[in-house]
Amino acid sequence: MREAHLTRTVSREIDISGINHQSDDRVVCTDADLIGRLYDVAEAPEGWSSFLGAILQSLPGCVAAVVTHSLTRHQDRLWGFHAIKVQPPLPAEGTGPGSATSLADPGDIDAIIPPSSINRLLGLSQMSCIEMAVDQPCLIHDYDVRRVVIGLCDKAADVLSFIVVGLLPYQIWTPERQATLEALLPHIAKIIRLRSLIEKFSATATTADFAFDRLQIGVITFHTTSSAPTLNLVANRLVRSAPALLPHLQKLALSRLGDFRRMSQQTISAQLVKLPAPLNETFRFAVMMEVRTQHPGTAALTFFVVSFDQRIPIDIDALQRLFQLTCAEARIAALVVNGKHIDEIAETLGISFNTVRTHLHHVFEKTCVERQADLIHLLVRASIAINSST
Repeated sequence: MREAHLTRTVSREIDISGINHQSDDRVVCTDADLIGRLYDVAEAPEGWSSFLGAILQSLPGCVAAVVTHSLTRHQDRLWGFHAIKVQPPLPAEGTGPGSATSLADPGDIDAIIPPSSINRLLGLSQMSCIEMAVDQPCLIHDYDVRRVVIGLCDKAADVLSFIVVGLLPYQIWTPERQATLEALLPHIAKIIRLRSLIEKFSATATTADFAFDRLQIGVITFHTTSSAPTLNLVANRLVRSAPALLPHLQKLALSRLGDFRRMSQQTISAQLVKLPAPLNETFRFAVMMEVRTQHPGTAALTFFVVSFDQRIPIDIDALQRLFQLTCAEARIAALVVNGKHIDEIAETLGISFNTVRTHLHHVFEKTCVERQADLIHLLVRASIAINSST
C-alpha cells in the first residue's frame, strides 16, 4: 500500500453533466504567468492549487497533480492537486462533500498513477512528457480519467518527480501544448527541491538543530511549551560574550508568544529587531520570525542574530539556482543580507548607485519579498537548507 501525503490542496468540483463539450471557456495564461504562479509555492505550499488551476485553464485537462514517487519505499507524496469540470469520488463516511480529505484520503489511495505508468516514466529522459492510457485503479482513475499526460520533472536514484494532467475524451493534446508543459518541468523540479530543503528545518525548530549548528550565525528559538530557549552553537558563544542579549530577546518573545493564538491565525512577516545600547555596538542586527509548529495551540519564535564580526555565509551559486538570480543579483543580495548599504555595495562592486537599486529591485521580485527583513529571513532559511544538504 502506498502512502499519499496531502499538502493543503483545494479542488473546485463542477459536475460535467449538461456541459457542451465543444465550448470550453478558458483564461489562457502565458508561460510567464504559469512560472510566476509556480514560484509562489516557494513561500506558501498552498500555492500549488493556484498553479495547477492555471495549468488546467491554459491546457486541456480536467485534473492535475504534482507528485514525488519514492522508488525504494514505493511511496507517493502528493504535493498539489486540482480538478475542474469533473465529478469527484463519493466522500468517505464522516467527511463533507468537497472537503480536501474526501478528495484523497491517504488511507484509501493505492497510488496517484498506477505502477505501469511509473515503469514507463523510468524509461524517459529527464524533463520530458509522455501521453498514456490509465487502465488501473489509482487517484487519477477515480476521477473517470482514462488518458493522461505525464511530465517527468526530475529523476534521481530513488525519487521521481512529475506532473500529471488528466484528459477527458474530447480534449486534444498537441505538440504546442506539450512544449508549454515541458518548459515548466525544470521549474517544478526546482520548487520541489527547494520546498523539501526548507521543510527540513522550518516545520519545527528542534528537528533542525543539526542544521542550525552548522550555520555561522546565532539562532535562538523561544517556545510556548518550554521555559528554556533553544540556542545553536554560535548563539551560545554570543550569549556568553554579551549577557544582556538573551534577557532582551526573551522579553520580546514573551510579549509576542503571550498572544500566540493570534499568531496562529495569520502570517507574520520577518521583522528586523533594533537592539538597544550597548547591544547595538556588538550586533549588526537581529531578525525575528515565527516558526510554525506541528502541535495545535503552540508557537515558537526564532531570532537570527548577527554580530559585527560575523558574516552570513551565502552560497552565490546555490542562490542563483534557487531563485533564478544573475551572478550580480546574487552578490548584491548576499551583501544586503550582511548589512551593507546600497552606497557601500556600489563602491564595493564598482558600479553605480542606480545599477545597485535596479539589481536589488530584481532580487525582491524574484524572491517574492518586499522588505529587507523578509529577504534576510528567506536567504538565511535557504542557507540553512543548503548547509543541511551538504
